[in-house]
Amino acid sequence: PSKKMFKNNAIWTSEISKFAKDKTLHWLNAAIVPYHDNSNNETYLGIFIDITKKKEAEKLLTSEYVQKLEEKNKELEQFSYIASHDLQEPIGTISASFDILQKEYGNDLEEEAQQLLKFIGTASSRASLLIRGLMDYSRIGQNLKLKKVGIKKNAQRKFE
Repeated sequence: PSKKMFKNNAIWTSEISKFAKDKTLHWLNAAIVPYHDNSNNETYLGIFIDITKKKEAEKLLTSEYVQKLEEKNKELEQFSYIASHDLQEPIGTISASFDILQKEYGNDLEEEAQQLLKFIGTASSRASLLIRGLMDYSRIGQNLKLKKVGIKKNAQRKFE
């Protein structure tokens, strides 16, 4: 970087790639900070952070594999929503039948039959809750949007 780059003692930052001796590609987040030493000589401090793993992760996120995985995940969300929606109808029928049996014949049944009827009511209520939970789960994340955030401005403020 030339002195022209450091107007107003600005920090120069960039992501740079460099091949190592073993010919592997490495990415660095570089920052060069101008400052004056004890003798008031202008000098520069270089800070380099290896971001190779970050760059590899970014590359993976845009890969065909991840795109296919996202498509399959959407299909699975749709399937779970449709399946849970379709299961609500028979559970509703069971619950309604249970209510009718309970009201019409509940007091006339023997204790063992009343216990069985109670078990059916409890099980249908639990199944209904599980199905609603599945529907809610299938909707999780539908409206979430991921976005990149930069740290360049925040880093510059820290060094000012």
